[in-house]
Amino acid sequence: RLRADPALAEVPILMMTGLSEREHRLRGLEAGADDFITKPPDPEELRARLRTITRLNRYRTMQAERARFSRLAELSPDGIAVLDGAAIIQHANDTLARMLGLSGADDLIGRPFTLLVNPKDSPRVSAHIAQIFQRPSRNARLEVQLVRSDGLNTAAELVSGELVIDGRQLVQVIARDISERRLAEMQIRMLHRDLLDAYDA
Repeated sequence: RLRADPALAEVPILMMTGLSEREHRLRGLEAGADDFITKPPDPEELRARLRTITRLNRYRTMQAERARFSRLAELSPDGIAVLDGAAIIQHANDTLARMLGLSGADDLIGRPFTLLVNPKDSPRVSAHIAQIFQRPSRNARLEVQLVRSDGLNTAAELVSGELVIDGRQLVQVIARDISERRLAEMQIRMLHRDLLDAYDA
Protein backbone atom coordinates (compact mmCIF):
# COMPACT_ATOMS: atom_id res chain seq x y z
CA ARG A 1 0.00 0.00 0.00
CA LEU A 2 2.88 2.39 0.77
CA ARG A 3 4.48 1.75 -2.62
CA ALA A 4 1.13 2.33 -4.38
CA ASP A 5 0.80 5.84 -2.85
CA PRO A 6 2.78 8.33 -5.03
CA ALA A 7 3.56 10.49 -1.99
CA LEU A 8 5.08 7.55 -0.11
CA ALA A 9 6.42 5.39 -2.94
CA GLU A 10 10.02 6.59 -2.49
CA VAL A 11 10.13 6.20 1.31
CA PRO A 12 12.78 3.64 2.34
CA ILE A 13 11.25 0.70 4.19
CA LEU A 14 13.20 -1.38 6.72
CA MET A 15 11.17 -4.37 7.85
CA MET A 16 11.74 -5.49 11.43
CA THR A 17 10.51 -8.98 12.15
CA GLY A 18 10.61 -11.59 14.84
CA LEU A 19 10.05 -14.23 12.17
CA SER A 20 13.37 -15.70 11.20
CA GLU A 21 12.23 -18.07 8.48
CA ARG A 22 13.52 -17.32 5.01
CA GLU A 23 10.03 -17.54 3.48
CA HIS A 24 8.70 -14.67 5.65
CA ARG A 25 11.68 -12.43 4.88
CA LEU A 26 11.31 -13.07 1.13
CA ARG A 27 7.60 -12.23 1.27
CA GLY A 28 8.43 -8.91 2.97
CA LEU A 29 11.03 -8.04 0.35
CA GLU A 30 8.67 -9.03 -2.48
CA ALA A 31 5.97 -6.81 -0.93
CA GLY A 32 8.29 -3.81 -1.35
CA ALA A 33 10.52 -3.60 1.73
CA ASP A 34 14.08 -2.48 0.97
CA ASP A 35 15.72 -4.55 3.70
CA PHE A 36 14.92 -6.43 6.86
CA ILE A 37 16.36 -6.90 10.34
CA THR A 38 15.40 -9.48 12.95
CA LYS A 39 14.29 -8.72 16.50
CA PRO A 40 15.87 -7.78 18.80
CA PRO A 41 17.87 -5.36 16.63
CA ASP A 42 21.56 -4.78 17.16
CA PRO A 43 21.97 -0.94 17.29
CA GLU A 44 25.10 -0.95 15.09
CA GLU A 45 23.51 -3.25 12.50
CA LEU A 46 20.34 -1.14 12.54
CA ARG A 47 22.34 2.06 11.84
CA ALA A 48 24.34 0.34 9.08
CA ARG A 49 21.20 -0.98 7.37
CA LEU A 50 19.46 2.41 7.63
CA ARG A 51 22.49 4.10 6.00
CA THR A 52 22.48 1.47 3.25
CA ILE A 53 18.80 1.73 2.37
CA THR A 54 18.97 5.54 2.49
CA ARG A 55 21.85 5.47 -0.04
CA LEU A 56 19.97 2.97 -2.20
CA ASN A 57 16.87 5.15 -2.10
CA ARG A 58 18.87 8.23 -3.15
CA TYR A 59 20.40 6.21 -5.98
CA ARG A 60 16.95 4.97 -7.08
CA THR A 61 15.61 8.56 -7.02
CA MET A 62 18.59 9.83 -9.06
CA GLN A 63 18.12 7.07 -11.63
CA ALA A 64 14.43 7.92 -11.96
CA GLU A 65 15.25 11.64 -12.38
CA ARG A 66 17.86 10.84 -15.03
CA ALA A 67 15.40 8.65 -16.90
CA ARG A 68 12.77 11.44 -16.82
CA PHE A 69 15.32 14.02 -17.99
CA SER A 70 16.48 11.77 -20.83
CA ARG A 71 12.91 11.11 -21.92
CA LEU A 72 12.03 14.83 -21.88
CA ALA A 73 15.20 15.65 -23.80
CA GLU A 74 14.40 13.08 -26.48
CA LEU A 75 10.83 14.36 -26.86
CA SER A 76 11.89 18.00 -27.12
CA PRO A 77 11.44 19.73 -30.49
CA ASP A 78 14.53 21.80 -29.61
CA GLY A 79 18.14 20.68 -29.51
CA ILE A 80 19.49 20.10 -26.00
CA ALA A 81 23.08 19.79 -24.83
CA VAL A 82 24.52 19.46 -21.32
CA LEU A 83 28.01 20.96 -20.97
CA ASP A 84 30.71 20.70 -18.33
CA GLY A 85 32.87 23.60 -17.10
CA ALA A 86 35.10 23.36 -20.18
CA ALA A 87 32.00 23.57 -22.46
CA ILE A 88 32.45 19.92 -23.50
CA ILE A 89 29.19 18.16 -24.41
CA GLN A 90 28.30 15.52 -21.81
CA HIS A 91 24.81 14.75 -23.10
CA ALA A 92 22.85 15.74 -26.19
CA ASN A 93 19.56 14.79 -27.77
CA ASP A 94 18.96 13.57 -31.32
CA THR A 95 17.15 16.80 -32.23
CA LEU A 96 20.39 18.76 -31.81
CA ALA A 97 22.23 16.17 -33.91
CA ARG A 98 19.60 16.52 -36.68
CA MET A 99 19.89 20.31 -36.57
CA LEU A 100 23.61 19.87 -37.25
CA GLY A 101 23.11 17.25 -39.98
CA LEU A 102 24.56 14.44 -37.85
CA SER A 103 23.22 10.90 -37.58
CA GLY A 104 22.77 10.82 -33.81
CA ALA A 105 23.54 12.38 -30.43
CA ASP A 106 26.52 10.05 -29.88
CA ASP A 107 28.38 12.04 -32.56
CA LEU A 108 28.26 15.08 -30.24
CA ILE A 109 29.39 13.60 -26.91
CA GLY A 110 32.87 14.77 -25.92
CA ARG A 111 32.99 17.61 -28.46
CA PRO A 112 33.47 21.26 -27.46
CA PHE A 113 30.18 23.10 -27.93
CA THR A 114 32.03 26.12 -29.37
CA LEU A 115 32.99 24.02 -32.42
CA LEU A 116 29.30 23.71 -33.33
CA VAL A 117 28.93 27.43 -33.96
CA ASN A 118 30.26 29.75 -36.63
CA PRO A 119 33.84 30.79 -35.66
CA LYS A 120 32.77 34.44 -35.45
CA ASP A 121 30.23 33.42 -32.75
CA SER A 122 32.65 31.26 -30.71
CA PRO A 123 33.90 34.03 -28.37
CA ARG A 124 30.32 35.12 -27.63
CA VAL A 125 29.28 31.52 -26.93
CA SER A 126 32.26 31.00 -24.58
CA ALA A 127 31.32 34.18 -22.69
CA HIS A 128 27.66 33.07 -22.67
CA ILE A 129 28.54 29.72 -21.05
CA ALA A 130 30.99 31.31 -18.58
CA GLN A 131 28.23 33.73 -17.54
CA ILE A 132 26.03 30.79 -16.46
CA PHE A 133 28.80 29.41 -14.22
CA GLN A 134 29.38 32.86 -12.72
CA ARG A 135 25.70 33.64 -12.15
CA PRO A 136 23.93 30.25 -11.95
CA SER A 137 20.60 31.71 -10.85
CA ARG A 138 20.08 33.45 -14.22
CA ASN A 139 19.26 32.09 -17.65
CA ALA A 140 20.90 33.64 -20.69
CA ARG A 141 19.84 33.98 -24.36
CA LEU A 142 22.02 34.35 -27.41
CA GLU A 143 21.43 34.19 -31.18
CA VAL A 144 24.16 32.39 -33.17
CA GLN A 145 24.81 30.55 -36.39
CA LEU A 146 25.18 26.77 -35.92
CA VAL A 147 27.49 25.10 -38.43
CA ARG A 148 26.00 21.99 -39.99
CA SER A 149 28.10 19.00 -41.06
CA ASP A 150 27.57 20.05 -44.70
CA GLY A 151 29.12 23.46 -43.97
CA LEU A 152 25.85 25.42 -44.14
CA ASN A 153 24.77 27.66 -41.27
CA THR A 154 21.50 27.50 -39.34
CA ALA A 155 20.27 30.48 -37.33
CA ALA A 156 19.61 29.39 -33.74
CA GLU A 157 18.63 30.91 -30.43
CA LEU A 158 20.46 29.46 -27.41
CA VAL A 159 18.80 29.55 -24.01
CA SER A 160 21.15 28.37 -21.28
CA GLY A 161 20.91 27.78 -17.56
CA GLU A 162 22.55 25.94 -14.69
CA LEU A 163 21.93 22.24 -14.19
CA VAL A 164 23.23 20.39 -11.11
CA ILE A 165 23.57 16.61 -11.39
CA ASP A 166 25.10 14.57 -8.56
CA GLY A 167 26.39 17.80 -7.02
CA ARG A 168 28.21 18.71 -10.25
CA GLN A 169 27.56 22.11 -11.81
CA LEU A 170 26.76 21.85 -15.50
CA VAL A 171 25.15 24.06 -18.14
CA GLN A 172 22.07 23.04 -20.10
CA VAL A 173 21.83 24.67 -23.53
CA ILE A 174 18.57 24.60 -25.47
CA ALA A 175 19.03 25.40 -29.16
CA ARG A 176 16.00 26.48 -31.18
CA ASP A 177 16.16 26.71 -34.96
CA ILE A 178 15.06 30.26 -35.84
CA SER A 179 15.91 30.20 -39.55
CA GLU A 180 12.21 30.33 -40.54
CA ARG A 181 11.65 33.23 -38.15
CA ARG A 182 14.63 35.07 -39.65
CA LEU A 183 13.27 34.43 -43.16
CA ALA A 184 9.84 35.74 -42.12
CA GLU A 185 11.42 38.86 -40.58
CA MET A 186 13.35 39.50 -43.80
CA GLN A 187 10.16 39.09 -45.86
CA ILE A 188 8.32 41.51 -43.56
CA ARG A 189 11.12 44.09 -43.96
CA MET A 190 10.98 43.69 -47.76
CA LEU A 191 7.18 44.02 -47.79
CA HIS A 192 7.41 47.07 -45.52
CA ARG A 193 9.96 48.66 -47.90
CA ASP A 194 7.70 47.84 -50.89
CA LEU A 195 4.77 49.42 -49.05
CA LEU A 196 6.77 52.59 -48.32
CA ASP A 197 7.85 52.74 -52.00
CA ALA A 198 4.20 52.36 -53.03
CA TYR A 199 3.17 55.22 -50.70
CA ASP A 200 5.96 57.38 -52.11
CA ALA A 201 4.86 56.55 -55.66
